[in-house]
Amino acid sequence: MGQQRQYDITVFGSTGFTGKRILKYLLNTCASRGEGKSVAAAGRNEGRLKLALTDIGAPADTPIVIADVSDEDSLAAMAASSRVVISAVGPYRLYGQPVISACVKAGCDYLDVCGEPEFLERAEHWHDTKAKETGSVCITAAGFDSVPAELGCLFAADEFRNAGGQCSSVTSYISVDAGAAGFCGHFATYESAVLGFASANDLRAFRKQRGVGPRPQPGAAPPKGPGPDRISAPAWRPRFSAYAMPFPGADASVVRRTMAVRAARGQPAVKFVANFLVPSAYAAGQFVVFGGLFGLMARFAFGRSLLLRHPGVFTRGLFSRDGPSEAQMAATTFCEAFVARGTVDAEGGVSEEELVAEVRGPEPGYVATPIFVAEAALTLLEDRQSVLDCAGGHGVHTAGVALHGTSYVRRLVDAGISFEVKSRSMGLQRAGEGQGLS
Repeated sequence: MGQQRQYDITVFGSTGFTGKRILKYLLNTCASRGEGKSVAAAGRNEGRLKLALTDIGAPADTPIVIADVSDEDSLAAMAASSRVVISAVGPYRLYGQPVISACVKAGCDYLDVCGEPEFLERAEHWHDTKAKETGSVCITAAGFDSVPAELGCLFAADEFRNAGGQCSSVTSYISVDAGAAGFCGHFATYESAVLGFASANDLRAFRKQRGVGPRPQPGAAPPKGPGPDRISAPAWRPRFSAYAMPFPGADASVVRRTMAVRAARGQPAVKFVANFLVPSAYAAGQFVVFGGLFGLMARFAFGRSLLLRHPGVFTRGLFSRDGPSEAQMAATTFCEAFVARGTVDAEGGVSEEELVAEVRGPEPGYVATPIFVAEAALTLLEDRQSVLDCAGGHGVHTAGVALHGTSYVRRLVDAGISFEVKSRSMGLQRAGEGQGLS
């Protein structure tokens, strides 16, 4: 992408709940850093775009781009005028393909905050070859799904190996602390989940058509050793004083695709499982009951209609069309713990060891997500060669493939996302001392 473009970054979907916050973060960050980046707001309605710009206190000269997913020419013009397009228009199952297609054809870099495995896997399958030809770098799932899972898993596994061990598996445990204000998610996130559950059979059929697994690749398997914490029902985990449950989001699919790429390249890979934590048996029971009802209803058109008409009823107020208030977002934080397991060669033989790491940040969906995707866009602009080196060239990539090893993690830390090793088992500590680690 050597040619000059009118805009450095265009945020498509700037009038949406998430898109507006991505735009605000970019405008404020570029202004505070004095970077002189040109950031444009894109959407289908000029009046709503102007209202969104006023709402976030954007500079009066912030450029506006009119583009609509139903108008291929408008998407082509948006992509041709931009170095990077961030797509914040979901559900991606319905609206995602025309946007990434336009970006790939124009040789424009693309980012999204999608958490829908079917779209993510289809996007790579359909557009990777063309993106390589046109010089486009596409990084999908660059929001809370699934940046913390990807980079946290890689961080924990790297730290395990740096201490002298051989890491075989990583398990993530997501927890959200909503504080006194309570947690709330926006309807758009909920709608994507409903359609994702509805299309589960389509995803299975697509994977079967391609081959076993989310992304079959030749290459070395993860090393033998203790496996991840694979559960199918709520299970008490004393180390967290909480019940663990399988995380139904995109994290497992995305991280496993990253690990498949690493294995194919001869890089260290691990087995990965994603779980989330709830504080009590009562809360776990609620998730089981409402989750089962949700999954059953999402399979049928009438059920989906009810789910989408009454989000508050079927989630007990966890999702609404208004989304969280500013007070709710300010009081909410996330913690994603990673338990890396593996082996250490010691004098007495091989011992099984573990390391616990954490990634922490602000409210995940609408505060941390803008940080994740905006800093990824800035990394693409300012550290592009490093991204290409890590990604292995242009194409459609996960964040773990394209951004691990670049300046991205440092940028996240500077923006308030923390990466920290919390503990090492005794055998790993001794091995680390032998490696010169304190």
